[in-house]
Amino acid sequence: MILLLLSRSTVEVSWRGEMDQNSPSTTRQTSPQPLPTIRAQLSLNHKDPLKAVEVLRVAAPYELATLYPVYMRGLAYLAAQ
Repeated sequence: MILLLLSRSTVEVSWRGEMDQNSPSTTRQTSPQPLPTIRAQLSLNHKDPLKAVEVLRVAAPYELATLYPVYMRGLAYLAAQ
């Protein structure tokens, strides 16, 4: 996650491929969802804040368990302005 925040594109490409293969976006997990947060950061790295907000809708039920989706949504809203 730290590397994604630093916008490391080579790491980003390999993570995106692994996520798409191993965990499609429709995968439901019982733990707080890290994948939507990571996908949102990737969208922000690509200057697409609206997609980041859309991706984070999946994590909404888990927002009380972890604040990462809330933080990412805030960053996406700021980037969209």
